[in-house]
Amino acid sequence: MAAGGGLAWYHGRFIPDAPFVQPAVTSLSGTQTYAKVHASVARISTKNNAGSGAYIGNRIVLTAAHVVMDANAVPYDTTGIEVRLRDGKLIMPGKLLAWSRVADLAIVQLPADPGVPAMQMAPAGSQLIGRTAYMVGMPAGFEGAPQLAEGTVSVLALLTTGTQVFEHTMRAPPGMSGAPIIDDTGRIVGIQQGEFVDNTARLGLPTGVGVVPAEVVARLKSSIWVAQNADAVAAVLKDIDATKP
Repeated sequence: MAAGGGLAWYHGRFIPDAPFVQPAVTSLSGTQTYAKVHASVARISTKNNAGSGAYIGNRIVLTAAHVVMDANAVPYDTTGIEVRLRDGKLIMPGKLLAWSRVADLAIVQLPADPGVPAMQMAPAGSQLIGRTAYMVGMPAGFEGAPQLAEGTVSVLALLTTGTQVFEHTMRAPPGMSGAPIIDDTGRIVGIQQGEFVDNTARLGLPTGVGVVPAEVVARLKSSIWVAQNADAVAAVLKDIDATKP
């Protein structure tokens, strides 16, 4: 679809510019989405808990904070974290680098590049309502490859803490906390926090149930890629936590 054009002066005459064409966005099926991301979905285990996560590059796995800390926001173990990637076949130790209680996000650092593709982040502000979404994670009791769920994003909400969340219609059994929520282009739009059951809706909240959308996640990822040190990551997380009443 042409979005505009113009005229250019060339050897004494005006030549129309070629019209700008908006590139088409290809929607992926559930099978295609799974094939793209499954090796980069993590099982995260501590001595007290387990959940899922997403490898986003630079030796960083993103998960929900409550996967790696207790109800009092005390980390279970900052270094004794096991991360499984590549359908559970690659096992690496993880270090808890930083976390936010308000956003319910945690950053786990690996000791080396795991050799799996970095999952892509959807741009902040992406249209979500009404779109098909996929959740890929590791439910409790399942070993090996991650599981795929498909649903729809229904409602966006801005909480009093400043954290944006959304509702979706996917079933999220135990172990799926921290799993990436992926749009139909294969990019992360959020991180699963938990589940609030009300008919078929799963409600996003900042207290361990729901989904954190890409606006917060992209902000965290940006700080990692730009500064690449724990102090900068912690500063971003502290800024998010500053909204806590």
